[in-house]
Amino acid sequence: MTRRVGSYIVKTPCCGALMRAPAYGSINFMAWEYWTDGYDHQSLAPVGHGLRRCLCGRCFLMVDAEEVEFITPAEQLASSGWRQRAGRWCQRLSGGRSALAAAEAEEALAPPRVGQIANTELPHLIESEASDLRIMEIARRLYWRDLNHPAREAYRVFREAHKDDVDTKGNSTTFPEFLPSAEQTQNMAYLVCLLEGRAPAQGYQWLEIAELYRELGDLGAAKRALSRVMGDTDRLHFVIDTLVGLGVRGPARFNY
Repeated sequence: MTRRVGSYIVKTPCCGALMRAPAYGSINFMAWEYWTDGYDHQSLAPVGHGLRRCLCGRCFLMVDAEEVEFITPAEQLASSGWRQRAGRWCQRLSGGRSALAAAEAEEALAPPRVGQIANTELPHLIESEASDLRIMEIARRLYWRDLNHPAREAYRVFREAHKDDVDTKGNSTTFPEFLPSAEQTQNMAYLVCLLEGRAPAQGYQWLEIAELYRELGDLGAAKRALSRVMGDTDRLHFVIDTLVGLGVRGPARFNY
């Protein structure tokens, strides 16, 4: 299961602000639905690919933030014996307080939490952070998935109406039509360019590139990208390869 064990106090790379980010002891990657574009519906894992909002309004990646301190949750801190610790960024007031009350006071004085990026912010973010290619890659990936949500709903309705259209192994044989909008097409094309510019000659990253080409309708480029995926193949590789062979364009739901 996904289990939080406390918080990190981090210094943001853009302006040096102190902010609080969750610390996880374990992460469960199970989800209700898995999709070929990488979207996991009702996932138990944290989302956002580490893209966060700073107090100054800029966006940053968590991997670029400097860890300053770790905060234990109040209940755990109190049970282990709360005490004054020197060199901290906030002042303790322990006189006459219980261990739990003091620990809760400490937690309440912590810096604000790092901000999640809402899907509605992505178009503006793509325009404002265009110079940072790493942020741009993640923002366009999230936007790709967000723009695919209407197609997911259409897919669910179609699958319910055609649930008997399967082969001997239970794989779907019919799929709804997918015609991406100009906005979707432009975003996917930009994302392909970003990914191809950063991908090694061969590697697993080419699986995502193959999926983008498939949804763009360039099945030849999708096949060439698939040929560059090296190492052990998994269920997603099989599904994308099968969809390319069938000439299917839209994002598809699958089971691991």
